[in-house]
Amino acid sequence: MSSAVVDEHEPLLRASLQPSRDHDADTKPSRKCWPHALALPVPAHDQPQNKTRIISCIFCLHFLINFSRYIVEVPLIRLFEIAICDRYFHAEAIDEKSCKLARIQNDLAIVVGWRFCFDALPILLTAIFYGRLADKHGRRLVLFLSCLGLVCSLVWIVVVCYANQVLPIKLVWVSSAFLLVGGGQRIAKSMVFVILADILEQPERTRYMYLLASIPHLTTLVAPLSANLFMRINIWIPFAIAVVCLILSFFVIWAMPESLILHPVDITPHIASVDSTSTLLDDDQTSSLEEASPQNTAEQDDIVKTASDKSWSQTSADIRALIRVSGLPLCLALSFLRPIAIVSRAFVYQHASESFGWPMSSTTWLRFAQATSSSLATLVLLPLISAYLGQRAFRAKRLDLNAIRLSLLITSVGFAIIWRSGASWVLLVGLFVCGLGEGFEPSVKGLATSLIGSSSNARLLTLVTGLEVTAKLIGGPLMARLFSIGRDEGHGSDGICFLASAVALLLLAGVALVAKI
Repeated sequence: MSSAVVDEHEPLLRASLQPSRDHDADTKPSRKCWPHALALPVPAHDQPQNKTRIISCIFCLHFLINFSRYIVEVPLIRLFEIAICDRYFHAEAIDEKSCKLARIQNDLAIVVGWRFCFDALPILLTAIFYGRLADKHGRRLVLFLSCLGLVCSLVWIVVVCYANQVLPIKLVWVSSAFLLVGGGQRIAKSMVFVILADILEQPERTRYMYLLASIPHLTTLVAPLSANLFMRINIWIPFAIAVVCLILSFFVIWAMPESLILHPVDITPHIASVDSTSTLLDDDQTSSLEEASPQNTAEQDDIVKTASDKSWSQTSADIRALIRVSGLPLCLALSFLRPIAIVSRAFVYQHASESFGWPMSSTTWLRFAQATSSSLATLVLLPLISAYLGQRAFRAKRLDLNAIRLSLLITSVGFAIIWRSGASWVLLVGLFVCGLGEGFEPSVKGLATSLIGSSSNARLLTLVTGLEVTAKLIGGPLMARLFSIGRDEGHGSDGICFLASAVALLLLAGVALVAKI
């Protein structure tokens, strides 16, 4: 197999295998989307209006899902604490200070820690499955299932905690089973990025991905403050708001056109070599390929055989095909290794409390500092830079790759500052710098989706989601062990985990600097 450097405008298949792009308004879509009553073909003259509608819907949907998550983040821990405390004292309405006993706090740590692990399992088990489902039956089906699973999971937690005198608190772990329906919040997040990749071309796609990535950071500025206010009134109010937000999400999904059918015919498997083709086809695409090239070579016969396989071996074939695409191994490797490196950021709050004597409630300023810079980077700086360079014919793939390099370098510097912080204001500066590197995720997703056709976007981004979750499960215990170094009576952690993060990110930046797409 010969290799070649591929330009972003260069066709990735031989002319004999390229599908015709000439379609009239009545062209029938090549794949069925669910639900059929809502997924009607989109006429060509209506596509601009539908794109605007889709973009508006996914931004609204992304906000609702993230707001429902962050508004219950702190109340959820407090609700678990109340449930454990009530069973411990066999009474209700116990004062919060009375719940700070070591045994209660240990039980709380166990409940929260294992729930984090159990919530990760549905994502790992179903990520590729829902990616394939979205590529075949539409993105809205997966979004609907994800929101349904999130609602059921949250309602189950509320029921268990409300009936804490009857039901043991550990039953909240069962809530993770509901996330098997739709894969949870992370699969929903990957779907909204998939939809952007469906309807936009580079470099416009990456600019919108920056804006989309800013929404979680903006919600972290608003939702925790709202939760703090509502918790003073009633602990159940944030949960009611979260459920309402998720119910509203169903209406947004219903109002949103299906993005998959904006591309009526897309049989391009997109392997990055003009001398070879590969997999990632469904049944309809296979028949189209046979009609386009009656005299199949042995290599094309292998493609057809892989495309017709609907078992779990097809998942392995999809992954192998993605890995063979030039440039994708770099994107996948960075998507896996970077989350391991930045897990130490979760220990910043405890580090501030230990080193500077801050009460835990005051550590919210750390989150505010990071969220402010993250919002600045993804909402203002990166979109403006992308638009400016795009107008000057700066290649989209090169722009994404440089943004990845810069984000890794900036984040490495931020962790180095955190490691050497001898004062609280230095720690705030370090977190602010780390937040400026949050352009990595939309950049790497923008680059990855530009290397393949839209027919495989969902499988690619759900695979990335699975890698990110696996990385956090690996990085959590590793960074926790490094964070414990130096801790002794009267002495806090040495913060070696932050040094390890800085070094790891610097190495990843070095790899990205020498890489070429």
